[in-house]
Amino acid sequence: MPTGSLSMGYRLPGGGPGRDIEQRRKIMTLIRKAILTLLIITMLAVPALAGQQVHVFYSDDLEKMGWNDAAYLKANPGVAKAKFYSKYPFRHFITSGYKQGFTWQGDPRPPATKARPAPGPGSPGGTLKIGERYKVSIDGFRGKEDHTEAISDKNNPEWIRHNVKRAYKTGRLSYWYTSRRHGKGYIDVKPDFTRLGEGEYKIYTPVRMTRNRAKYEAIYEIIRAEGTAEFIRGARQYSKESKYETIDLGVHHMKAGDYIRMSDRHGSSSIAFAHVYFERKS
Repeated sequence: MPTGSLSMGYRLPGGGPGRDIEQRRKIMTLIRKAILTLLIITMLAVPALAGQQVHVFYSDDLEKMGWNDAAYLKANPGVAKAKFYSKYPFRHFITSGYKQGFTWQGDPRPPATKARPAPGPGSPGGTLKIGERYKVSIDGFRGKEDHTEAISDKNNPEWIRHNVKRAYKTGRLSYWYTSRRHGKGYIDVKPDFTRLGEGEYKIYTPVRMTRNRAKYEAIYEIIRAEGTAEFIRGARQYSKESKYETIDLGVHHMKAGDYIRMSDRHGSSSIAFAHVYFERKS
């Protein structure tokens, strides 16, 4: 037997480098499709369990629809401006864009017209005049951080906490916040538009940005009376230097039953939630 190094490589009859590479490509394609499908199902699990109607997309659906990230962002500038969804436009499409009629050049679906929210039962006039603003205050509390205690008679029925259990007060701002210990949480901000009046509102909320805040984005949405969710924007609250900023949520048509949801969808760090202003434009 010849001496020298032994080759440890072995291929079945009929194999070859080209065939091995092709097999690996097929396996990786199947794995990517499986991971994408699992991710989509996981992202839609919460609304499905809550009884909301959802549409599950599979990889083959994308291929048939001729999905194109760049075309979707070009056709939907609001998504393109969002820090999170501009990087992952398909996530926007499957979570809210599809049911809201978002489209792109090359979309094979029949054209769909985005309907304006149906009029609510509240008076178009209302008590809030054009140019005035309405403040939805946070729940009252005593103590801070791990020792936060909500004051029951100062809970605001228009500012509803869901698994947000810590609070803090500075000289300029009081706020509640999520924590890694408690996980995901969100705030529903529900002003009474039956009383205030249906119309266009400029919506914004202050935030204290610090290095203790999450590096991922807080998510802001409108939950319509009909049960649909409309993504507004994502916003990071992390900053190496402590500072105060205002998060502009834009101008939106609001009616009775509509409200704002501010969310920490990850729960692995901290997102802060303060009072919210609704300034009437029309």
